[in-house]
Amino acid sequence: MLPCVSCGGFAEKLLDIVMWFSSGGTKSVLHNDGSDNLNCLFRGTKELVMIDKNADYDGLIDNSGFSNMDVDKVDLKKYSDLLDMDWYKATLSAGDCMFIPHFWLHQVRSFNSNLAVNMWWTPLARFNRTSCKINKENAYLKASDYKFATYEVLRKQFIDAMPRRKNATKKGFKTILMRSDVGNINFANIFSTFDTDKDGMISLDEVHDLPYGTFSKLFPNWHYETEESDEVEQDRDEL
Repeated sequence: MLPCVSCGGFAEKLLDIVMWFSSGGTKSVLHNDGSDNLNCLFRGTKELVMIDKNADYDGLIDNSGFSNMDVDKVDLKKYSDLLDMDWYKATLSAGDCMFIPHFWLHQVRSFNSNLAVNMWWTPLARFNRTSCKINKENAYLKASDYKFATYEVLRKQFIDAMPRRKNATKKGFKTILMRSDVGNINFANIFSTFDTDKDGMISLDEVHDLPYGTFSKLFPNWHYETEESDEVEQDRDEL
């Protein structure tokens, strides 16, 4: 993995790594991912079209984050929002990497014999600046040295649902858990484990700082669904 991944805490929130290869001529649908994504190209050429997550693009996609738009022949009557929407285009050559932030719409085309690797991370709730000092030699990281931290997705859901300016009550925290589809749980044990200062409330810091190993054991019935990342063409799959 790139040296920059060691800075901020990205490597510790790794979710998945996928290799894609084809003879070219493949394309994806317009879609977004709920995780941050780094696409590194080793062979061939790719073109990416991207739309900022802050754009009002709800009319372009369905509830799963995918669009039924024909990317080769866009119906601007059906998808008229595109007419007033800013978008970005990038061309990747072998040796290039593109960071795709979570929930940015993107569509990808591959040309010529193509080999690429995608890496996904849970979006950072906080940037860990101290970790940037560890990799002083700016060395590449071995993916085999890291484990997929899929429960960080669930932690991020909790963090996003937490009150911004006050702590969560016992009732409020239970509501957050239930909305996150955690399955059957021992709520009393979970609340006690998160409530490290024993004040009867759950703070944002307590959710953020609970060690990963402890966090993951609290929710044995929760399951992570991998990103449907997808350079797919009709009647043809890109592996």
